[in-house]
Amino acid sequence: RSSGSASPAVAHRPSWACDNSTPPSEVSEHDAPLASCSVHSENEERENDQNCAMGNEPGHSPRSLTVDMSEIVQAAWQDFLGRAYHDHVVWAHDSFFSLDADRVCLSRTELAANLLESKRGLELLHVCLKGWEPVAKDADELALLFKAVGDRAQVESLGGDVELSEDEFVEITWRLVRAVADLDAEMEEALRRVLPVSRLDAWHALIRRDRTGHSMWVDSVFGVLADGDGLISREDMNRTAFDFVLRQCPGGRLRNHTGGERPFVTIAASCAEAKAEMDDKGRFSKKGFEALTWRLSRMRLDVEAELRRFADAVVGELVLVAVAAS
Repeated sequence: RSSGSASPAVAHRPSWACDNSTPPSEVSEHDAPLASCSVHSENEERENDQNCAMGNEPGHSPRSLTVDMSEIVQAAWQDFLGRAYHDHVVWAHDSFFSLDADRVCLSRTELAANLLESKRGLELLHVCLKGWEPVAKDADELALLFKAVGDRAQVESLGGDVELSEDEFVEITWRLVRAVADLDAEMEEALRRVLPVSRLDAWHALIRRDRTGHSMWVDSVFGVLADGDGLISREDMNRTAFDFVLRQCPGGRLRNHTGGERPFVTIAASCAEAKAEMDDKGRFSKKGFEALTWRLSRMRLDVEAELRRFADAVVGELVLVAVAAS
């Protein structure tokens, strides 16, 4: 195996393909990338917001304020991703050598099966997959997941009886983590680092509005898929009718969904909200179906676009407040 010469903090950068998994430029633990975003008291924040929203501050108008807010939240997201990537690289390097010490073969063609047969491999999967705890019978589905992630990571040829290099292992596991990330929770965490709590009301309002639209869609389609008991099973989710329905999901993020993406359905079905609505036969109620399809759709978010939408909403609120106060 090639261990690579770079240290964990400045590991070799492969070619990244997805926005929400692209690590930004390296950030030192001691750097302050958001130092320009000073924190004020709520009263100072309110007064400054009103002045800016009304154009009373030199160089500030609703349009420029939108740009400023968008830059702040995008920088917060890049800072969050940079720190997450730094932590992941350290963890992945340690995991790579732990698996090597246990003589786990990281063959590209047998990666899923070999990890499932190893205690350390299972531990690694549980960390990466956040909720889904695959077992031996899930080997084929897990192999599909690795193939999808490998394709996104642009790893050269996952075929052949060759073991992953250390850098490829870091890349694949990072892609795996990002593919199943709870982006809503992560974005909120990033926003909390740079904005007062009151500003998050606009974020929560956006989420509630989108969830309401999603719920209405579920009301319209669930009856087509449910069995006589008003439930949907995993077998039902393996049918082409299920794939067709998913492609109609609001937001358009699942419009290209195919049967080859079944592992992502399994991961979405493993979220706590969906599992709470599952019976002892593994069937989901309408609330469970809503939870898993919501989670599946949100796993495909365009983070930059979502944060721009949030910035627009915040500035819109500030303008209304400023007009009312003038």
